Amino acid sequence: MKSFQRMEVDGIYRLIFMFVLFRISGAVTYYTDVDCTTTFDRCPTNNTCSISCKGDCIKNEGTIWGTVFYPSFSSVCQSAAHDFRISLWNTSERSATFKRVEPRCVFLGSKQMGISSLMQSFVGNNGEFVAYPSYKFLSSYISENVLNVASLHTKYLFEENESHRQYCFLLKNRTDIKFGLYARINNVRPTTIFTTRGDVKLFAADWKAATKGNGKLNAGYQCFIQSNTLSTLTSLAFRKDAYFYPPKLTVTVNLNEEVHLQMIEKEVCEGHVIWRKNGERGLVGVSYNHSQTSITFPVIEVGHSGIYSLECNNSDISRAGFVQLIVRACPKGKYGNNCTQNCSGCLNGGICHDLNGKCICSPGFYGRTCEKVCPPGSFGRKCKMKCKFDSTSDDKLGCKEALICLPHPYGCSCAAGFMGIFCNETCKPGTFGAGCSEKLHCHCANGENCNIFTGSCDDNGDGEKCAPNWYGDQCDYTLKDVVELSVHTVSTSAVNLTWKSPSELYSATHARFYIITYQRIGWRYVCNASGDVKIFQKNTTDTTYVLQDLEPSAIYRVHVRANIISKYSTFNDSTTSEVIVETSATIPPPPDDLHVVLSTSSSLFFVWSSAFPPVGLLEHYKIISRNLLTNYTNAYIFYAFEDECRNRSFEYCHAIMGLTPNQEYEIQLIIFNKNVSIGSEAVTIAAKTSSSDPIADFKISIFRHDKNEVFIDILPGSANSSIYS
Repeated sequence: MKSFQRMEVDGIYRLIFMFVLFRISGAVTYYTDVDCTTTFDRCPTNNTCSISCKGDCIKNEGTIWGTVFYPSFSSVCQSAAHDFRISLWNTSERSATFKRVEPRCVFLGSKQMGISSLMQSFVGNNGEFVAYPSYKFLSSYISENVLNVASLHTKYLFEENESHRQYCFLLKNRTDIKFGLYARINNVRPTTIFTTRGDVKLFAADWKAATKGNGKLNAGYQCFIQSNTLSTLTSLAFRKDAYFYPPKLTVTVNLNEEVHLQMIEKEVCEGHVIWRKNGERGLVGVSYNHSQTSITFPVIEVGHSGIYSLECNNSDISRAGFVQLIVRACPKGKYGNNCTQNCSGCLNGGICHDLNGKCICSPGFYGRTCEKVCPPGSFGRKCKMKCKFDSTSDDKLGCKEALICLPHPYGCSCAAGFMGIFCNETCKPGTFGAGCSEKLHCHCANGENCNIFTGSCDDNGDGEKCAPNWYGDQCDYTLKDVVELSVHTVSTSAVNLTWKSPSELYSATHARFYIITYQRIGWRYVCNASGDVKIFQKNTTDTTYVLQDLEPSAIYRVHVRANIISKYSTFNDSTTSEVIVETSATIPPPPDDLHVVLSTSSSLFFVWSSAFPPVGLLEHYKIISRNLLTNYTNAYIFYAFEDECRNRSFEYCHAIMGLTPNQEYEIQLIIFNKNVSIGSEAVTIAAKTSSSDPIADFKISIFRHDKNEVFIDILPGSANSSIYS
């Protein structure tokens, strides 16, 4: 069925064609009688349903209720657009999936994607809330990019009949901008001016004082970018003589947080106060009495987003104070559908977009994580926008008294270096950035304060930026030994290190991470051995770390320091976090170069070399001989009595006596280290005794051996003989 409906979008009337398709339980069911009012209750209970919306079935204010959670009688297509699931402009993103979820008693209204939803609650005859069927979208958010746009507002706190100007910046290759009111209370349109500055289009709108209508007061002034709703900009402006001022014009919070929204009384209100959200009274789920200038949301929801006002009941509503509350659709550090993805960590006051995870950088910073800094007086990506339009150089005071607003979820703030409700105060020492919201402890050379625009220390003219022993662009970190460093052996090649952070000794001290440096300085059983010149480093954010891949039976020097941010310039304690670590012995490697040096009719003399450096202290060795003819086997265990240390490889020798002449033997050797139950891999050689001896009556003994040399006494013979092998 075709349904035509007359709708107003930014003052332009359009004829809308709409077609809705539901897919239920895998089967496609077509409804021929649907139009823009098709509601969620068409989807059966316990089913996941898919809808495809063709046309611009949106901007039909007053026909949907809720935010994130929608009641069964709410329009499906408009709710999908309101929840960022279908695009107003991209025809390839017009499908959405949803499902019935737990019933709710209250459905909170909000304004999203230029669509206003209403609040609805259900109360029974007994005065208690009653739960009502609720639906939630499951499909992905739209893929629309957030453009490099910004709003700059001057005289946003204006005199009674004073006009105020709003500038909107846009890159030249983008489409045009239109201005409008956040609260659609009348058809007021401002006088607009267009110009270009380099690569940037500049649109200006002159608004005439406060805008009222239908008994309501508007304080939200918007820039609309055609074909890109996520880049809509909302600025705040209200009377300078308002009874109440907010500490900050925009408060951005995360889902499920406890939030306190506060106003400061600038002039005594003789009557009671009235809180409103988007011009409407009756804040559901928020309790306050008529004398409170603050309200508390125990568990904040996206539906609590909006422009809040506080007015004095006995005064002109045009003297109300305003504050914008933005609630990210995800908990802190999360983004995306179902909030399953982690934000990259936006720096310098940037805020992670709850839909796509990209950083919306505060004015004066840019880059993927807002790590790059603009010169004073400029802002936007690559610093292409300037507060003073006729300035070609850096102007440190150019952004004074300017309110800069960026797309959701950032909102509005002063430019970098300025603070206060009028954005005319410079940052106090220890703060910097947009609205002076960023805090740090700079330790600049000669005691200078850090730059209020960038947060870094400026060169003092001698090439030095930081005070001694302080590092980084912001000179905000130093290295400090940790406390109570202890070591526990885990294995022959690993030890477990534990310590306490310096932050446990000093307040206002935060450990960013810990640096572990270690160096092998020797071997346990090597005399006067030189250490390894190489120093290894590991970093961790924990106060415990398992140091692995160490050499067994080695000696290490281990040093643990904390990379800390602290308000203190010096530390009084003399803590040293350096320990000497000795690793334990391990299974020795197989003996090297096992071979026979002398064979007689009844004995075999053989030698082998030990490993160097040793992986432990040699305790004993096991020799097994087997007669290959008779298969007779004999085993011997001999203790080494090795010295505690040595400085080279040792040669060991042994003689097996009482063998049979002219026989082949298999000799197997296994060596064992002290305190290690498992021996080395066995080394096997073959050897043969001689048929007879040249001297009938003699004795053989080993009286000295050195590396590659064995000296044997043969007695009695004609004389002592030395046999060199």
